[in-house]
Amino acid sequence: MKKLFVLLLLSSSLGLTAQFNSGSFYFTGATDLNFGLEVDEGYSSILAGFHPEGGYFIMNRLGIGGGIHTDFSLPVGEYSEFTDATFEVYLGPNVRYYLPREDDWQVYGYGFLFYGFTQEPTGFEGSNHQLYGFTVGPGVNYFLSERVAFDARLTYMFKHQWNPEMGGSHNIHRFFFAMGISVFFPSITFFEF
Repeated sequence: MKKLFVLLLLSSSLGLTAQFNSGSFYFTGATDLNFGLEVDEGYSSILAGFHPEGGYFIMNRLGIGGGIHTDFSLPVGEYSEFTDATFEVYLGPNVRYYLPREDDWQVYGYGFLFYGFTQEPTGFEGSNHQLYGFTVGPGVNYFLSERVAFDARLTYMFKHQWNPEMGGSHNIHRFFFAMGISVFFPSITFFEF
């Protein structure tokens, strides 16, 4: 019984640093909601999104992976209606680098490159757009347990959008705050049979 207690004590004290060692996996489901932070051609929008991601630590504290992000945008203005809403889907690789710290708060740098499309309201001529861009910013994980952490990040997004049917393009700049839950698997070995 004493050996089990000592083993549990050691594993809990080493667990926080083990999540970021090479060979570990992480999964995140983050959501964001922001108001009036996207300005495009004179109107503002209410934005909401869901951003599931996963990754693998290729070396200590450096993880690479991928994600599929979805965003819903509703223009706000005198003549805006719910039928004016747009839906975006974009995917691509991401990277996280965790700063070395020895407590429950783990700070990281975040980057995401993406390519995707926008579906705008029906009835608009040439309503489909393609897009590419990047997202960067700082984030923090607060560990609720050895493997589960509250995830929050403040990011800047640059997005270039164009219409292949009608021509024309424009850039969008967006700042948003995303929150979610991250799950770390320091001992998973998917590749061993």
